[in-house]
Amino acid sequence: VLVISAPGILVNDSDVDAGDAKTVSAINSQAASVGSQFTLNSGALLTALAEAEHDASDYPAAIATADKALALDPGSARSMLWKGRALMLQLADAKDRDEAKWKAARSWIVRANRANPEYATPLLAYYESFLREGRAPPPLAVDGVRKALTLVPQSPDLRLGLVRALIGQRNYKEAALLLAVLANAPHEGGYAGYARKLVERLNATPADADPSWLEAFDKEQAAKAEGSE
Repeated sequence: VLVISAPGILVNDSDVDAGDAKTVSAINSQAASVGSQFTLNSGALLTALAEAEHDASDYPAAIATADKALALDPGSARSMLWKGRALMLQLADAKDRDEAKWKAARSWIVRANRANPEYATPLLAYYESFLREGRAPPPLAVDGVRKALTLVPQSPDLRLGLVRALIGQRNYKEAALLLAVLANAPHEGGYAGYARKLVERLNATPADADPSWLEAFDKEQAAKAEGSE
């Protein structure tokens, strides 16, 4: 049985480097001494901070933090994603329609997808970027949402995202079939009530109807939800 008198030193051990003491004066160029507290730079921690700043709508901070994270981990798909989304939402808030800026923002989302093709969120973000820009998403973007749902089939947000994409293509029949999973949920909470009403509307909508009806439908449902609170 080994008895340890101090961390890493055994009772019957001797220090071959006795008298050869070393003093820590700095870590990562930061002054440090015994008892000092400091935080090491971490790409993962910075990525988490970028996500939090993005969620708080502080897009300039999210972009700057994502850049710092990418400097430490250039291949981080999540850092690329949060930078791309922050750039996208910043442009949308400013109602900036500069095509070159939107292309640059979207390029970070594309890079995130290439860095990790099995990461579902960039696929949805790519689709969303066209809506935010005020453009109809191309078929490739819709296919991306379809793939995202196969990666995370339990996600109601992805399912609704694909439903909306299909409505935009006037593919009402497939949209209704896809939405049935949420509409038939056993609990009334969450998306179930909305999904049932949308399925009813989809089944009653002519195949050639303009998909612009969805905006009015959403406003009507939102107003009813507020009135019931």
